[in-house]
Amino acid sequence: MATAQRAYPEASLLGIPLEIRHIIFEHASARDTPPKKVLRYWFEKKEVQEIIAKDAANNPTGPAAHAVYNDGYEEESEPEVDPDHQDDEDEGEDDQDDEDDEDDEDDEDDVEAEAEADEEMSDGIENEEAEADGETAGDNEAAGATPVSGQTTASTNGGDTEAGGAEADVEMPDSQSADVQADASPGDTSTNASADGNEDEQDEVGDEMHDDENEDPENDPDAVGEDEDEDDEDAVQPAAGQTAPPPPPARVVRPHHKWRHIPKFVRLTQCPPPVPLFLICKQLNAEARDWFYNVAVLKIDATASFSHFSFFEVALSQIAEASFSPMENIRKAEVTFVWDTTWIRAESTGYAANVFEFFLQTRAEYVLKILQQAPDLQQVVIHWHDSADDVEAKATMQDTLEKFVLGLQATIDTKVHIIAADAKPHARSIAGKRRLEFQNIVDNPPDAF
Repeated sequence: MATAQRAYPEASLLGIPLEIRHIIFEHASARDTPPKKVLRYWFEKKEVQEIIAKDAANNPTGPAAHAVYNDGYEEESEPEVDPDHQDDEDEGEDDQDDEDDEDDEDDEDDVEAEAEADEEMSDGIENEEAEADGETAGDNEAAGATPVSGQTTASTNGGDTEAGGAEADVEMPDSQSADVQADASPGDTSTNASADGNEDEQDEVGDEMHDDENEDPENDPDAVGEDEDEDDEDAVQPAAGQTAPPPPPARVVRPHHKWRHIPKFVRLTQCPPPVPLFLICKQLNAEARDWFYNVAVLKIDATASFSHFSFFEVALSQIAEASFSPMENIRKAEVTFVWDTTWIRAESTGYAANVFEFFLQTRAEYVLKILQQAPDLQQVVIHWHDSADDVEAKATMQDTLEKFVLGLQATIDTKVHIIAADAKPHARSIAGKRRLEFQNIVDNPPDAF
């Protein structure tokens, strides 16, 4: 009798209970960065991708840019200077100045010595020239010769002798003039023959020069064009033995540091599951998405970074208008308002009372507009912090919160936190931080919010 084999269920992720899979999703979503920085990295990645795409469109053949994200924002401090070392450097500079002064004095002495030597040399040359002139005059008077002993013709037109050309007088020593006169005395025939021979030689030289000028490639337009083409080819092709220049380095793209302020006024409480988990199968994809939006809460601090009003609007607009926005399927949101009625009333300049109320209502309207773009929003928790609980303070709270009650289809849960009017909040508490921020705005009012 054959015994029936017991059938064991196939071990798989879908074979375990759903609650266990949710725990697995939570562990798989753990990251090195805290959840509050998820949106900051989302903004940085979005900006870097846009810059890289624009760079690739402008320079398709260039090297691909790579991104480097900002892990920290610590500023480098200047190195401190050791006072003792600084004194040593000052003494060294003084010694160097003294040496420079001594060198300058030595240079001046050398210049004066050279000037005196030049004067003595010039005096000696003048004396020698005067003595030579005296001796020459004496010799001429003794010989009874004229000052100009001989004449020769010189050409000034590049080699062609002109008929009846001008004659240039050239002074020559006496011994040479005597030889020239002796050679020229026998007859005029040899002189004329030599002159004709010189003219023929000069004509031949002139013709050769003319032919060379006509054959010059610079005067030929076709030759000039060929030379330019050859120069271009030489410029394109590297010379023998030379290597081609290395390609330009790849561009490093870093996101702007302004995104470090994102966690101050908008953040998530849960990191999303990793992408490979969504790619396993459709069922796990749906379960992981459902788990994430059930546990993740979008937190918005409507009064944080109160002086950066435009940046607040731009950041929330990008989240809401992105193609794959985390706002699209968000189900839970938490909005915080931290007001300080007691401090605003006591502010002496009146700046806070006249300006802060307007921007409070403007920010409330903008946060409401962003939440209205989340069709799956189910629950909104509003925290209201204030330092007064009188009629006027309650009126401000109602004017701010009724916008959410009337403008959203989700469930609204309001939680009011009031501190005593005479109490001084701790500097690190949420009320203390907001009071310090308000005080800083009054002390250093920005040009525009």
